[in-house]
Amino acid sequence: MDYSDYHTSYNELLSQVADDLSGSFAALSSPTLSKQETVTHLYKRVLSDNLEGGLWLDIILFPPKIFYSFLRMIFMFFLLGKITLPKGGVVFRSWLEPKCVNSDEVLDEHFRKLPDMISSSNNAISLLHPYDYKLIASYYKKKKGKNNKFITISVLGFFQIVKLHIDYAFTGLAKAQKQYFFRGKNITKFINRSLLIDFLRLRSFTAYQEKYTAKKIASFSPKSYVYVFENQSWEKVACNVMRRAGVKVIGVQGSGFSPIFLNFLPTKLDAIMAARNQLSPDVIFTVGDSFTKMMNENGCYAVPILSFGALRFEYRKDKQGYIIQQPIKKIYKKVLYAFPVHLSQYKEIIKDLINVFGESDVVVDLKFHPQYKSVNLGLNLPSNFNIVGCVDQRTFRFTYDFVLFNDNSFGLESLILGVRSYQYAVNDFGIDDRFFYFNLWEKFIKKDDLAQLRLQLSNSSLDKNFDINEVRSFINSTYKSHYDLDLFKAWTLYDFAAL
Repeated sequence: MDYSDYHTSYNELLSQVADDLSGSFAALSSPTLSKQETVTHLYKRVLSDNLEGGLWLDIILFPPKIFYSFLRMIFMFFLLGKITLPKGGVVFRSWLEPKCVNSDEVLDEHFRKLPDMISSSNNAISLLHPYDYKLIASYYKKKKGKNNKFITISVLGFFQIVKLHIDYAFTGLAKAQKQYFFRGKNITKFINRSLLIDFLRLRSFTAYQEKYTAKKIASFSPKSYVYVFENQSWEKVACNVMRRAGVKVIGVQGSGFSPIFLNFLPTKLDAIMAARNQLSPDVIFTVGDSFTKMMNENGCYAVPILSFGALRFEYRKDKQGYIIQQPIKKIYKKVLYAFPVHLSQYKEIIKDLINVFGESDVVVDLKFHPQYKSVNLGLNLPSNFNIVGCVDQRTFRFTYDFVLFNDNSFGLESLILGVRSYQYAVNDFGIDDRFFYFNLWEKFIKKDDLAQLRLQLSNSSLDKNFDINEVRSFINSTYKSHYDLDLFKAWTLYDFAAL
């Protein structure tokens, strides 16, 4: 599939559609118009001329879906109770995912210790939005005593939950009124079908929910609102509400992304719309210089982008940054595949791995994306394949010969642990690149290359070595190990004297 115009004319076309629908909250809430292509797959559908049909079932299921959402939120309202936020505090808007409830207490997986570090008077709280509502039970069991981590829904009252669902049901559908052409073809029907699916499958619902929660949060006059930046539709809604209320908004880029995430690469028109309608934060902090450079060079942002630090990394470091472990020459005949967030790719990837490694003398461990507690593959794995959860940093280089990954930051983290990694080009596709500004070895491999690597493992001829100093330079330009707390405090607490 030819992605040559993905970041240019296609990107600009969707910007134009969003601008033409400015003023429509349904359009602002749409993942399609926020270019969340890993959710909508609109570009692929346009190129393959695959207009998703068979939506009668979605139409029939919409009423029970919206009613189920209502019942679920009402249940959580009575289970969790309604909370009151501290006046003039700092609100961290984060996510509830499996790692948050894997320990004895509830953790903020994205911001880690940062909320506590900027506030000694307990005026910083984390609001966690669940990826999977099944995690609420674990959250409820582990939330003990005094805790500054709450579920986002806890700020809403009963009647706000009712109003939210009525609002979405009657106003949530956006529709393009003009005709739009791409590669000489009228694609308006593709855009409107994607907008319809956003509505029917509740893909736009998070943005609607954010409108109500953000307004409630703003009513407590927080000093700052800090959130995980991915430039999605719900974020634009939150930024609009907070900035109009005079609240400082800080977006913190999490761990990584690739160029396939078009939402990270806004156009000039996007920047104009963001500035005009207050749809972006006041500042964006990144995990390191390479991400700052990539975003500035490939996207148009109306706000400063500053390197801050890798909050989620807990690897050994010294004054010069992360310490790279020495690679081990011994061949263990064992590899790890770190999967992306894109569930649609899992079966295809595993089938390729089975085709190359199945029932061989090489063991293959499958590490699914941490967002998913479990994945139902519907596949019978060979006896030499295993599904693993967490890996042991101490023994990692004594366990694996190399790591395969695509669109997952763990492939870069494995370098810190002394193990080479390669990005697997699914269907020979290399746009999901995490190795920004990397030239130490061939970073992309295809299915034919996998067979060659398996052969080198079997005959123990694989070269596992790499230059530690070069890798260290790459890692520490990608991930800033010592984050600038004074810079963060200056923006969140208005303490610019700290700079």
